[in-house]
Parts: sequence; structure tokens; C-alpha cells
Amino acid sequence: SSPAPEGYVWEQLVALGTSHVGYGTMRLDEQGYTVVGARPFSKGGKNFSSIRSFMESLYGVTSMEESAQRIVQVALSAPAHHPLIVMGHNGPAGLGSRAFDVCGVDWEPSAGDHGDPDLQAALADLHRAGRRVSLVTFGHMHHRLHAASRHRPSPLRRMVALDPATGTVFLNAATVPRIIPASNAASAAAVPPSNTPVSSNAPPTSPKRFGSGRRARMAAKAAAAATATASITATTTTSGRLPRGPTHHHFMIADLDCGEVVSARDVWVQVTEVTEETVAAVLQAATSVEESNGKAGSIAIEPRRFGNYVVQIVSQHVVLRTVPGENGAVVKFIWNAHDQLYEPYVLHSAAAPMAAVCGASNSEGPAAGAGGTGHSPGDDLEMSTPPMTAAAEATVLGLRAR
Repeated sequence: SSPAPEGYVWEQLVALGTSHVGYGTMRLDEQGYTVVGARPFSKGGKNFSSIRSFMESLYGVTSMEESAQRIVQVALSAPAHHPLIVMGHNGPAGLGSRAFDVCGVDWEPSAGDHGDPDLQAALADLHRAGRRVSLVTFGHMHHRLHAASRHRPSPLRRMVALDPATGTVFLNAATVPRIIPASNAASAAAVPPSNTPVSSNAPPTSPKRFGSGRRARMAAKAAAAATATASITATTTTSGRLPRGPTHHHFMIADLDCGEVVSARDVWVQVTEVTEETVAAVLQAATSVEESNGKAGSIAIEPRRFGNYVVQIVSQHVVLRTVPGENGAVVKFIWNAHDQLYEPYVLHSAAAPMAAVCGASNSEGPAAGAGGTGHSPGDDLEMSTPPMTAAAEATVLGLRAR
């Protein structure tokens, strides 16, 4: 007979072993951080009664208040000098109540905040206790909005947020599906704004097929990578088995320095199954695609073989970047996927104490001057530093895409 749902859960926990961080910690002593686990298996929202028996049987937690206390308790056990990286299944409440917000309800006309109240309370308690939370990362809330919200100009959710008071960055990594056939990958690699011209008559690997700008070029690169390997991997191996076609895998990558998230990006990686008969041809095709597309952006990694697979980056998109501002300020540009624009936040040392101490060593150049200018979201990896208004402290200035 099939095991009960709890049986499947236990199988997952056993498989994870010490890697399971729910209501626990994982010290990264070499890097100087501690990962803190929030409430596992969250379904989001304020209701706890429907999950009380499940959470009590697994973790002995019977309420939102107990859950918040447990998160704080384990977080305070981390070394005092370690900035914290909080990992949850769902994000905290307080990040917005519109359908397209990071944890917004997109399946009901009334919308609402579907974040976890216990995580919100725990983060507030940790801030009051003087603990630095550099990053909160989670999933659950899918990047494409529910059909009930498709009447909106954009079908995409905001996936990044920042708390100007604390400098904490919130990253939603729930790009769904995370693994897709390479033949279907172009639509995930670039979603051009609705006013971007798209040429249906262009060749399948032409940037014009996907709109304009950097993201269109990345989509064309993904299509070229898939095309280059498809015919090679279709060759039957000596064992008679047909290798699986190439697939694209999504990752959200964050770079931290001195307790601060200095950059983050969406990355799609192509994984191609190979054999001894096909590996040389697949590597050559992947390398040719890299060279024909010029510079690869902020990550430059040669296609390489891992066991029976060749791995290559096919597209990436910056969703957060940091530049030093005026008078010791730090400016963070956050990508708003729903409105297809970058939003700049100006943080002073009270919100980014680690950055002040370390001199923002991973920053990308000064931001000075007055006013603002728009940049195409397709050109994010080539975006020059836009001028900023120094008086716009912790304020969204609204850099709109053109």
C-alpha cells in the first residue's frame, strides 16, 4: 500500500539528514555566515489551525507565536559575529499585499499578503536583538501569476525586495518549473515587455525573435545552445539507449560580502547528457555558442564536463546590484519584474553597517549627481551607473524601462 503523506515527509527528512535546516542552523565558518531555517512546509498566510497537528507531530510547534520563538531561538545560537542567512519555504509577511508583490495573493480578486507572520515577527525580534540578517531566501510563490491575475499588463511577480531600515534583501527563487526542456527554454530566458517588438519571421536563434535588448540576446543564446546540441545528442549510443535531450535548470545566485548582499541574478544552466561518443562534439558546440555570443555577462564560465553531463550557462539576468552613493551611502538597484524596471534604494550606514566597515569592496563604481534616467531591462548587464538624487534616502525613485 502507498505510504501516508507523513511517510513521504519522513522519507524527505531522512534523505536530507543534517542538510535539513528547518528550525535549525548550518554554520558556514569558512565564509563567516550562519544559515537559519524558518518554518518548514509552510503553506503561507495567517492560518495555523489547519497545520497544527502536522507541525506538532514533526516539530512540537503548536502556534505562530511558538514558531516565531523557535526561529529566534535557533538564530541566536549562531556565533555573534556571523551575519545570518534565513532560509524558508515561504517568505515573511510584510512584503506587500498586491497580487504581484513578492508574497502577494494572486489567485483571488481581493489579493492580500500571503507571507508568514511568524517569520515576520522573528525577523523583527532579531533586528531588535542586534543580529544582522543579510538575506532571506525562499520560494513557494511562483514567478508567473495565477490565471486570475492574467488581466494585468504583466504576468510576472516581483521576486526581489529590500528593507531599507535594515538592509535585509529578500529573494524569492520560485521560478516554476525550475527544470525545462531546452527546446522550451527561450520563453523562460526572456520575457520582453509588452511594447517590445517581436519578429515572428526571424530565424529561431535570432535575437529579433525574442524582442530587443540584452535579455533578447540571452534568449537567442539559449535557443542556439539547444539547437547546437539537439542533433548531437539524438545520436544513439553504443549501448542502444537514446540520451535525454538537453535541459535548462534555474538558479538564483546571490553574492555576499562583509555581511551584505552586493549582487544577485537569475541564471539558467543547460545540462546535456553525453557519452564518450558525443562529449567532444557537445563541448565544441557549446564553446562555439559562447564565442559567437561575445561576452557572457557577469558570470563567465567555460562549458565543462561533469561525469556524464556537459554544463554551460545559457542566460543570466541581474536582479540586484550595488554601487556606492554620495556621502557614504550605498545604492541598491532592485529589479521589479512585474513593471520591468529597476528601482534604486539609497541606504545609509544605519541600514548597511557591514558595507560601511568593509568599504563595499564588491561595489561597481560611484553613483552621483541629480535626477534619474531610464534603462532598458534588456540591457541590465551592460547598464551604466545612473545618476541619483542624494536626498532620496531609502526612497524608490522609479527608474522606468524605455
